[in-house]
Amino acid sequence: MHQETRKPNADRPANELAYGALVESIISGRYAPGQRLREADLISELSVSRGPIREALRRLEAESLIRAEPHRGYVVRWLSREELSNTYDLLEVIGGLCARRATEVLHHDKAGRVALKAALTELKALSKDADIMTFVEASSRWRELLESLSRNQILPGVVAQLRRPLVQLQIRLMIRQRFVPEMIADYEKVTKTVLAGNPKKAEEAMRDHIRRAANLIATLPDNDFNTRA
Repeated sequence: MHQETRKPNADRPANELAYGALVESIISGRYAPGQRLREADLISELSVSRGPIREALRRLEAESLIRAEPHRGYVVRWLSREELSNTYDLLEVIGGLCARRATEVLHHDKAGRVALKAALTELKALSKDADIMTFVEASSRWRELLESLSRNQILPGVVAQLRRPLVQLQIRLMIRQRFVPEMIADYEKVTKTVLAGNPKKAEEAMRDHIRRAANLIATLPDNDFNTRA
């Protein structure tokens, strides 16, 4: 949780590298909710010029990971309980639609079925004491694959924008309550239901999964949320 920000290299444009490094630091919790992001500090940390930093900050604001505040500049966004509830309401509907559509597509897509089974196998191979970021990355690959299998080109971007502000809360919850085995069991249930070929049941399984995740995060204490929102 206290890893150093990765500095850009010469293989990618500076604006993309600055953006990627800032996203990683926000999601991992290195930059805490409410923390001010000073341009001068970021320029020094990432060894890039002011232009790419400003472009990355504008992009992060558009994705709701940071917000501009009067007299403070950019700060890491801090979700309220109401924002959390509203976001999960949307994710439940969209996630259910994704599972329904993926089920319909996989009826005729053998390669997709193999890929989804492989993504689940990767998750099940993790131990109950697996590194949290390793689990987050593996579960993200599973979700992103399911989204891509829905064959809806708009859906993955919408889901990513909704999910990103939630990741810090998810990580904090996993640190305090080691529920990785329970979550993997949930992913297995959704996967098996999708592969069984019943779109309605697949949608219900995914919506149940997302509701459980929302209820778990809601158990976090008030100091993990923005009570002034």
